[in-house]
Amino acid sequence: MTTSSSRTVPRLRRAAQAALLGLAVLASCSTVGAPVRPAEKLVPGSSAPGGRGTAHDLYAAAADGDLARVKSIVKQSPRLVTAVDAAGWSVLNYAAWSGQKGVFDYLAARGGLTNLFTEAALGPWPDVVKRMQTHPAAVQDRDLRQQATPLLWAARAGNAAAGEYLLALGAEVDAADREGNTALHFAVSRGDAQLYRALLQAGAAAGAADRRGRTPLYLACAGGPFELIELLLDRGAPIAAADQDGDTPLHAAAARGSFEICEYLLLRGAPAGVKNRRGQTARDLAIAGGHGKLAEMLKERP
Repeated sequence: MTTSSSRTVPRLRRAAQAALLGLAVLASCSTVGAPVRPAEKLVPGSSAPGGRGTAHDLYAAAADGDLARVKSIVKQSPRLVTAVDAAGWSVLNYAAWSGQKGVFDYLAARGGLTNLFTEAALGPWPDVVKRMQTHPAAVQDRDLRQQATPLLWAARAGNAAAGEYLLALGAEVDAADREGNTALHFAVSRGDAQLYRALLQAGAAAGAADRRGRTPLYLACAGGPFELIELLLDRGAPIAAADQDGDTPLHAAAARGSFEICEYLLLRGAPAGVKNRRGQTARDLAIAGGHGKLAEMLKERP
């Protein structure tokens, strides 16, 4: 029979581990991802007077990492640093989601508005810990534009320390943003071994597909290391799952020209004869890429 005290011990242990993580590690600040274009609709009063640049211009420059443009707009209209758009994003959200660390630091030093999402991505670390200690339920919050949780922001930015901390606090490991990306998608895309191992250990679904049908295995085969592909397959990743274009992980590896990965996928049971929506097999992609030896190997496979 399970007693209330026996159920309490694991919860206390997890809380203690989370607290130690929060106090012991510093947030990493790698860049990631494609810029997010700002929404046209802004909150009233967010435009600068006299045509000197609008909040929309500042958001776009921040997302693009154009520090010179950001500095120019801020110099002309300092109050835009605290502008917020209709989805509740400040300029720091645009910089953080696009992984623009230099822009982020410049704006933060000038009074830019931070929140849990920007802090989970690029810091400052003590603020993340403070917010979580005060409002632990916020670990499941989502921003209004990308529908991303703090864990997704951390994973997209490559902040493995924050990701592990949020996992320890009970963050939903398979939460997806509006494009269907999970934290595992982001960690795999970045080749972040520390985080993707932590996510898989926490039970992340190795077969989760984004809105384009891409699984973490597909992304790994397109550009990840061999050990990651092996790890995902061992965790049950579907070896023949096709994306919206009909490309499988073998297609991705063949387009990349990786003989080793293609050979391994075949040994694990990947079908070589599958055609994508353009009528191409993995061998066809190898030929198109000038990978003759790989194409010859694939020729012998069904």
